[in-house]
Amino acid sequence: MSNNAIIDQIIANADIVKIIGKHVELKRSGNEFKGCCPFHGEKTPSFFVNPQKGLYNCFGCGVAGNALTFLKEYENLTAGEALKELSRQTGIELPKEPVNKSHTYKKTPIQPKPAVAQARPSSHQNLAQSPAQTLSDSDVAERPSIANAEALWIDAFDDFQTSDNLDASFIPFGEYDDASVGGFSPFDDLTNSSPQDSSSSLYDLLTQICQFYQHQLQQNSFAQHYLLKRGLTPHTIEEFALGFAPNGWQHLEEAFPQDIEGLKILGLVRTSQNGRDFDLLRNRVIFPIRDQQGRVIGFAGRTLSDDEQPKYINSSDSPVFHKQAVLYGLFEGRKAKAKDWLVVEGYMDVISLHQAGVYGAVASMGTALAQSQIERLLQFNPRLTLSFDGDSAGQKAAWRAMEVGLPALTDGKELHFLTLPDNHDPDSYVKAHGMLAMQQQIAQAVPLSAYLYSSLTRQYPTNTPENRSKILQQLSALTQKLPKGSYGWLLREDIKNKMGLGRKNQARQAQDALLNFDSELTVQLHLQLCFLFQPELLGSLENNRISQSVIRDIYQRSEAANVFKPRPPSTKPTAPIRLDENSTGDTDVINGVITDVLTDVLTDAMNAPCKNYDESCCLTWQAIADEELLKLITWIQTIQSRLQDFDNPNWSTYERINAKAHFILAGLTSEQQNKLIKHWARFFKELSQRNIDDISDLVTELVVQLMLETLQREQKTLKADLKALSLCIKHHQAISTWLRTWLQRKED
Repeated sequence: MSNNAIIDQIIANADIVKIIGKHVELKRSGNEFKGCCPFHGEKTPSFFVNPQKGLYNCFGCGVAGNALTFLKEYENLTAGEALKELSRQTGIELPKEPVNKSHTYKKTPIQPKPAVAQARPSSHQNLAQSPAQTLSDSDVAERPSIANAEALWIDAFDDFQTSDNLDASFIPFGEYDDASVGGFSPFDDLTNSSPQDSSSSLYDLLTQICQFYQHQLQQNSFAQHYLLKRGLTPHTIEEFALGFAPNGWQHLEEAFPQDIEGLKILGLVRTSQNGRDFDLLRNRVIFPIRDQQGRVIGFAGRTLSDDEQPKYINSSDSPVFHKQAVLYGLFEGRKAKAKDWLVVEGYMDVISLHQAGVYGAVASMGTALAQSQIERLLQFNPRLTLSFDGDSAGQKAAWRAMEVGLPALTDGKELHFLTLPDNHDPDSYVKAHGMLAMQQQIAQAVPLSAYLYSSLTRQYPTNTPENRSKILQQLSALTQKLPKGSYGWLLREDIKNKMGLGRKNQARQAQDALLNFDSELTVQLHLQLCFLFQPELLGSLENNRISQSVIRDIYQRSEAANVFKPRPPSTKPTAPIRLDENSTGDTDVINGVITDVLTDVLTDAMNAPCKNYDESCCLTWQAIADEELLKLITWIQTIQSRLQDFDNPNWSTYERINAKAHFILAGLTSEQQNKLIKHWARFFKELSQRNIDDISDLVTELVVQLMLETLQREQKTLKADLKALSLCIKHHQAISTWLRTWLQRKED
């Protein structure tokens, strides 16, 4: 049977209703099944599946196909992956793929074992004896000490300390319980080729090596304890096939004596200039690297101690492993049907997120992300999030990834950037806060436009024309990398506006950025941060009472207090009216007098005290602030005079601001301290990087927002008192009208 005939048979035998039914609720409709189309949102079902023909069709959006096309289009599988999945479901084997000669190696025939006395010491024996045995009596006067033996061993391998072999340093023997590789036998029946075979598959060898490392992990309690201490469960360790490379220099050669050529092709065994072979990965936890089909193609090793450098080593490129084409965790993410994709820095980040239920995290192979890798991930989801550490190295990596990813941002594709709070990485954050918190962080990751503005203004503060010119120059170069379209122009205009070169000025845009910089901030909490940053806005206590200076200033500027001022009495002169029984009088004069009298009466009535509304003091901090904000205001006004001690002329403006803030925080309860400190660092950083030290306008806007919210609540309680309700509405209208005018004036 031809290959095409076998593929046709697999598709014909696939249960298309079962495959699509995993994602769509299908109901029988005659000889077909119908449901809402999974490819476009709809409320009325227009998606039909015909099990006899093995086809599906949507009359709404026009998509159509068979089981193979559904797996490709909906589950984002390649044609090869989709065929393999259908082959697994139907039980019909796919045609064997032709063997690529570059993916094979020649096995070495097994040599007769030499006598025990002449045998080379195994890797688990005392390593200090091995170099000493190569020395004659004329070379050394006496047998070297253990320290000398270690030094000789180091010298023997100094000549192959290359960039590809960063871990050629000697690891002291006996530090960990090293399992004997000589006793390893589970792979005797795993080889596909006999000793007489001329070649064998590199993929088969990699599978056997992976199982070898897994076996070594089972024998090494220290390595097991390390992984469990990192929070990994036995199920996760098994799912990611984690292993352990023993401490010996030649454990792979002893376990796979016929496969030396294959080990060298894979870069797992290296040869020194002196002709000695040695294993690349030693005394390290092993992370098998899989391709998108789940085949092991390489390995990464991590030290068991953070003091050893480098922490990670990847096996080198080989005929089956190309670092720039592989993403660690891609296979596991697609297997888990991940919808959102997140690029992280480390293998442990990938594994910890996956274990917590946050699927779709991937990491590069210790190299910068490639454009092809970003394009691949954007095929799965048009939004891709890049999460890098907040240190300088992490931010440089994020910037490089952004530059590489720009050409991949065709219409509808988005890059978002995530830096986790409190110096967390994804591994530590998900362990500390859980799956839902991590998913929320990913959802709130900043878009490319905000990331560009933040990064550029951090590098070039916008307080000088020269720096603004540099920003525009760099921005122009970056947006030229984008595909043709309007996105580049929109990015440039957005950042120009934020710098004050467009319709809005810089201060206003800085406020907009601050008002939205942290979605967890309420207006009350935001005001607390503002008063930490600029406490002098609050003034001092007035006669041992909270000063209302900020609110009083708003009333004076908005003239809202005029709502409560009584109308002046009528000054219209009136002549006395004397009417006798024979006189009709002047009708107009009489009507005027009556009108004036009624007006004065109504004015007095409107200005009379309201039983439900205190018109004398307007709004106060006690009325608009919650308990925590009120405590902070009281504390700041109490210690206002002591804050002047921090006005050291030798300190910069922002050093003084930060010092005052921490002095204020020291006087609060631990609960309020923890809540504010969580946000203070980022708030302070956002302002200082933009060279902003006066946020009085931002405070005004936030206070007015609280005043308006308070007045709206009061209106709901004053429905029974029409006069009080009328005053409250006028009060609200006066402040709202002033706020609109004030904001418009600032923008102009």
